[in-house]
Amino acid sequence: MRVCGRARAPLSWLICALGVMGLAWAYTAHSATLGYWRFEETPGTLVSIDQVGAHNGTNFGVGTGATPLQVANVFGTPVPKNGLVNLQSMEFARVDDNEGGTVEAAAGLDVGSGDFTLECWVLTRNVGDLIGLIAGKRVSGSFGDRGYELLTQPPTGSSGYKIRWMIRAGGPAVQTFSGDLNFDQWYHVAGVRSNGTLSIFIDGVLASSVTDGIQGVSINSGQFFAVGGARIGNRYHDGFIDEVRLSNRALSPSQFLRDSTPEPPGTPPVVSSTMPPAGATDVPGNTAIVIVLDNGTLQVQTNSIVLRLNGQQVSPTITKTNETITIVYVPPQTLPPASTNAVRLVFNDDAGPPNLYTNEFSFVVLFQGPRPGRLQDAGPGNLLVLEAEHFDRNLAAGGSSWEFITEPIGFAGDGAMQALPDAGRNVGQVTTASPRLDFQVEFVTSGQHYIWVRGIGDGLPEPGTND
Repeated sequence: MRVCGRARAPLSWLICALGVMGLAWAYTAHSATLGYWRFEETPGTLVSIDQVGAHNGTNFGVGTGATPLQVANVFGTPVPKNGLVNLQSMEFARVDDNEGGTVEAAAGLDVGSGDFTLECWVLTRNVGDLIGLIAGKRVSGSFGDRGYELLTQPPTGSSGYKIRWMIRAGGPAVQTFSGDLNFDQWYHVAGVRSNGTLSIFIDGVLASSVTDGIQGVSINSGQFFAVGGARIGNRYHDGFIDEVRLSNRALSPSQFLRDSTPEPPGTPPVVSSTMPPAGATDVPGNTAIVIVLDNGTLQVQTNSIVLRLNGQQVSPTITKTNETITIVYVPPQTLPPASTNAVRLVFNDDAGPPNLYTNEFSFVVLFQGPRPGRLQDAGPGNLLVLEAEHFDRNLAAGGSSWEFITEPIGFAGDGAMQALPDAGRNVGQVTTASPRLDFQVEFVTSGQHYIWVRGIGDGLPEPGTND
């Protein structure tokens, strides 16, 4: 029996070091500032102080969503370095499109029909196929479809996410987009409305701009200004947000929350070895994952280390000996035979601001041959029941592979197999361009056989689709 279908592209292995912020950022108050939220309150405080006005925010958990929480040492240190004490960032945990966390300020904070700037720092963990509010006055039919907002959304490519900058005055929206961005990485984002143009900047660099087709039209509404989601309008963020500032004039990049003095360069830490080696095959299913880091003049911040196996964050053992950091993770269960397993390590160094590093590699577990109990029943019906996760071989194709999951619940056996992401994928050449699961069966009878497959989908397929 062969099962074929659509699947996510497996993570290819690579080693890269990305400077999250190459600049030191400083805050200078100016008369144009309408509101500035730094999230430096005592953790658990339910009020987020507006540093320049009377628009303090209240922290809410909506539905089963957790109340946003001030968190210190996000990936080693909060950002940005503002020339002010900055010890914390605000964490938002989304449940779904209608449940999550929000920091909601009072009504007001309107910008009328004039120029203005909305800026902040954002680190996104996940978007799935949903849109999330970073900050702004969420556009909603309850408030005449008027407002302004920075949003996260699924990417153009196969990974990461985009940021959308949008304004609306009741009619069609004016919007522009960033390029594809990385998860688990801090970015400074600024949306600017200026003299007939709507622009978005990432880390102080213009990402894109469009003509403001509603120039001179007011976008005021009775909606609340909110960060991380909106109680009316929903759309919740999953990740961290810091240093949110709204200004009633169009700022230039030199006026964003930064100055232009770069930190001196240093020698970065490096990944000196991984076990299993990247791309290894025939790896024992009970293998331990070991990654060794060597410090340069820039030091690994061990409390910033995040390790994921097959997309799930895990808890490794981390030890430091002199200038060497060893990361060890032993999976609690034997990895399935012939499975492709993706490892992703993220950490940052002690530069100011810190540099973010990502190391990704994959390996394939040893194929152990057919499992016992694959003999077709000789009784009435000649039935044979197979668990999808008990395959004999998991073969990648077309840059994709199947993955073992344990959610959502309702499966039989140990778990299920799922192909992710499924958005935008439609593999027609199933025999050549699709990954497959192979099951070896010894048939006891000839003739016509029928196969039933049990699965779960997000909903009924639309006309013309093949789900």
